[in-house]
Amino acid sequence: MSLPRRPESRVSLLDRRTVVSTIERYPLNMTFFSTPERIEIGGVPFIASHEKPTRRDGLLYYRRVAEHFGLDARPGEEVTSVTRVDERFELAVKRRHDSTRYTADNVVFATGYYDWPNRLGIPGEDLPHVAHYFTEGHRHWHQRVVVIGGGNSAVDAALECWRAGAQVTMVHLGDRFDGTVKPWVLPDITNRAQGEEHHREVAQPRRRHHGRGSRNRGG
Repeated sequence: MSLPRRPESRVSLLDRRTVVSTIERYPLNMTFFSTPERIEIGGVPFIASHEKPTRRDGLLYYRRVAEHFGLDARPGEEVTSVTRVDERFELAVKRRHDSTRYTADNVVFATGYYDWPNRLGIPGEDLPHVAHYFTEGHRHWHQRVVVIGGGNSAVDAALECWRAGAQVTMVHLGDRFDGTVKPWVLPDITNRAQGEEHHREVAQPRRRHHGRGSRNRGG
């Protein structure tokens, strides 16, 4: 189906990474909570490979949306300053191999949140083996892993690391997993925590209180 293009507007999107860079940085095997039709934009149908779209489906879809509407998206262009000059704005932009300046009548800041992880504020948080973003479980094969948290991201990371052969311990302030955990995932993680893997501390929730966050003493 061919959708009519909307009237052109003089809008440029400057992004220091790329379009939908948040989705690009999701875990490689991530599955969306929503069904395709609930995350469609611009009237463009979202055709996914499964009932729940994957990270790969999302990246493909949003690239196609940008191409369909001919968006002036400029990846790899980081805005380093914005200055008011008379009735316009002047933007200083750092690119991969040089720098440039643009002028604009209006500027919209879309700062997002993905570059601001929920830090615990505890000693050791900046050690090289501590990560605030999860990619996949393979690198943790045959290693001890501590996952801090009990929500969707923590549960997904714990299960994927366990399936990849890691020895996983979950540290969570509550005595149960968060109520926001995806309903089709909750039985899986609950069985790992309470079932036969319990004695190996695989995906075992523990209750600890350490001020602003939790601290692990394992690997």
